[in-house]
Amino acid sequence: MLRKTGNKSLPERIARYSFLIYLFFIFFGTALPFREKIKEIDEKQTVNIVNQLVFTTLFLSSCLCLFVRRHDFAALFRKEKYLTLFLFWCLLSLIWSDFPFVSFKRLFQVVTAVTVSSAFLLYVRSSEEILSCFKIILYLFIPLSLLSILVVPGAIDPTTLAWRGLAPSKNHLGQISLVSIIVWYQALRQGSLMGKSLSAFMLMISLVLLLGSESATSLSTLAVLMFLGVVLKLDKKFRSFAIGGSFFVLVIVAVLAVTLSIFFLGPDIVASFFGFFGKDVTFTGRTDLWAHILGEAKGHLLLGCGFAGFWIIDNPDLITLYKDFVWLPNQAHSGYLDILNETGLVGLSLFLLMVLSYFVRSAKLERPHFWKWFVIAALIINFQETTLFRQNVMTGVMFIFSYLALYADLVTIRDL
Repeated sequence: MLRKTGNKSLPERIARYSFLIYLFFIFFGTALPFREKIKEIDEKQTVNIVNQLVFTTLFLSSCLCLFVRRHDFAALFRKEKYLTLFLFWCLLSLIWSDFPFVSFKRLFQVVTAVTVSSAFLLYVRSSEEILSCFKIILYLFIPLSLLSILVVPGAIDPTTLAWRGLAPSKNHLGQISLVSIIVWYQALRQGSLMGKSLSAFMLMISLVLLLGSESATSLSTLAVLMFLGVVLKLDKKFRSFAIGGSFFVLVIVAVLAVTLSIFFLGPDIVASFFGFFGKDVTFTGRTDLWAHILGEAKGHLLLGCGFAGFWIIDNPDLITLYKDFVWLPNQAHSGYLDILNETGLVGLSLFLLMVLSYFVRSAKLERPHFWKWFVIAALIINFQETTLFRQNVMTGVMFIFSYLALYADLVTIRDL
């Protein structure tokens, strides 16, 4: 018999508060804001005691809640399969990782995202309740970030003058602002007039922060999401003419064909386009880094070097890389390359199966699944930023949460 507190059981309250605390630390981080950019290798750290304490506590509390709902938890993972298989493969990869302990700690934080999200999703009663948790955190983060930009010099990057607010970098602020825009857009579609007005206000602040961050990746992702949203609405209207679905596929194929044609046949147009945004065709040196990481991946193409086992300061291969890339990257700036390099073709294949199964299940779902937009956003951003299965990166966490939200809907009765 579960102990009740009000209308909610004790495990439900623990799951809810654990998720809120988890979100707070994902948005605000566990280190002080306004830190200077790391310029020397010796300044990089691999140990964060606050991280270890906070996320270990949240993991254990969520495991307690999942034990109470263990049958639903087992049903959830029987339905989804591929995330479980991918994480199991990552665990196996620690056997051949040169830094198994560091890899384990980083994998543990990904598993924490899975357990905290699963516990919350299995207890929550409606999508409105889920959204309210994000709104609580965003009510704090978005206004405080804007205020910090206005009054704290360190909230603006001194070299690029791009905004970073309370986030560690402009790209992090861009990703959080993008997530915020999606949340407030959804909130704008429901509730009272006062609630909609407040949602519109928060959406505008989020858009201002996104523009101020000058994060080309997040800005372009927002543009793609808006385009997809328009196409899906048109596709829905065309269903009455029995051409729904085909219209969506036709538009996507046409856009891809035009994009590839311009890229290969009109390089001057591509250069001018990137120049308009202050970028170049190398994506600010990313293409050189991609070539280097691809070369690393070829050395262990099937199995990888071990989950999160490359970007470690004690890795001799990383020290060699830093001789050519003096800006000291801590990721490949392409999450798919990092997955290939660390988990090999086996891990990348499991990941692709995970994504494919998600969209197949989502397409068959007879009710709306709002969280798919976060999955799409994360997949787009991951082309130029490594965000998936990384320690406490906003869009990576949203990918895991949104992925699990679909399967939680399939095993629980939820008011959508």
